[in-house]
Amino acid sequence: MIPPGGAAVEPLDAPAGGPEGSGFARQLEGAQEASAPSPDAAPTPGDLSSIASAVDEGRLSAAEAVRAVVEQALSAQLPGDASPELRARVRAMIEATLQSDPLLSGLVKQLGGRA
Repeated sequence: MIPPGGAAVEPLDAPAGGPEGSGFARQLEGAQEASAPSPDAAPTPGDLSSIASAVDEGRLSAAEAVRAVVEQALSAQLPGDASPELRARVRAMIEATLQSDPLLSGLVKQLGGRA
């Protein structure tokens, strides 16, 4: 396949470098395996339902529930050896998104009305 004004490009699924393939798709597979979070770190649905139950029962405020879910997301998505600085930056980005995204901020506000 030749893009307009460019050189020929192999499709992603075409093996490059022989029958075993060492193309872009193969490299991506290796990168995904190396960066995949540990299954032990992923939150289980029970964790989220226990947070929701705690909010319903008044044991957690909406703000505490949001913090707990953000911490679960950080633990599930960041490597175990992530620096405190990286965790703080990602946490700040998630919190900013929760405030600035109309859909997410609306959900957080609804959660606050439940408590």
